[in-house]
This record gives sequence, structure tokens and C-alpha cells, in this order.
Amino acid sequence: MRYIFKNRMLTALISTVDFIGYLLVSFIRPFRRKRPGNVGNILVIRLDHIGDMLCASMVAQNLKEHYHMAKVTFLTSNISKQVIINNPYVDEVICYDAPWFRRSGRRLFESVRFLKLAKELGKNRYDLGLDLRGDIRHIMLMMFAGVRFRVGYDITGGGFMLNKRVEYSHGAHSIDHNLDVLKGMG
Repeated sequence: MRYIFKNRMLTALISTVDFIGYLLVSFIRPFRRKRPGNVGNILVIRLDHIGDMLCASMVAQNLKEHYHMAKVTFLTSNISKQVIINNPYVDEVICYDAPWFRRSGRRLFESVRFLKLAKELGKNRYDLGLDLRGDIRHIMLMMFAGVRFRVGYDITGGGFMLNKRVEYSHGAHSIDHNLDVLKGMG
């Protein structure tokens, strides 16, 4: 596993969590879905900054072309919502200012707010979830929200919670990373 962390202690911690997670999931993996099946509700997560959302906006069109009748929801930050809110291929935009992306101020995890968001997302019963960043917190959010089929990178760990892990191309442009997630779904 190749993580993007520079901190050795964090890498060791995430490696241990992933090892235990993969070990536990190995018992149920043969029974897990390999394809998303009927998709009527899609969640796309891109919580970071405006430029990243700009690069992610074309994902909506690709999803709508493949899943014609599906509702496409983007989970993004308040500052990035302006990039996606008028996209004709996006049906809903949900805003969440993740504390781990704040450039200033406190960066506490704010677990109560995080779990509350997961509960609210769970009410929408998403069939497919895409994490375009490869962040373990986003993967956990999809898992806690009950997203049926989860796709993304596992460069910060948590790949055992994904139905489909996508190979991360170090050095590739952000647009290519987003397209790789779509290609990874088949």
C-alpha cells in the first residue's frame, strides 16, 4: 500500500487500521457487490477547494450520460458550491465545510457534526458514492451514510471500506484522477 503521508507514525497507524480492516472484510468480500447494480441516486464527494471542484465538475455530465435517470448529488464546501450549483447535470448540492480543509482557525475533527452529516446523507439512500479525493474521512462518511456501492482511491487508507478501489496515478492531473474514478467503475 502506498500512502501519501509523510509522517511515519501516521503511516504506521493507518497501515495497522487497514490491515485489520482488510482482514475482517476478507471474510465477507466474496459476497460483496462487484458492480453498483441499479443506480437511481448518486453521491459525489469533493469537499476541498474551488480549483479541485472545477476539475471535478465534468464528472456530473459523465454520470448523467451513463445513468440517465439517476439523481446526482454533490457534497462540497460552501466556498466551492458556486462552481457546481448551476451545472445542468447536478440535481442537488449539499454543503459541508470540513474542518480538515480549513486553511485557518481550528481544525478539530468535529465528530458530532460529521456523524450528523452521515445520518442526514443516509436518509437519501444513495446507490453509488464516489470519493474523488481518496480521503479516508470521505470513505468513512460514505460507509456511515450507508452508501450501497462506494468507489474511490485509498491513498489515505480505508480501502477496505470501498467496493471498488481505483489505482492512484501519482503525478497525474486532478482531471485525470477524477476520470480514473469513473473508468475504475467500468
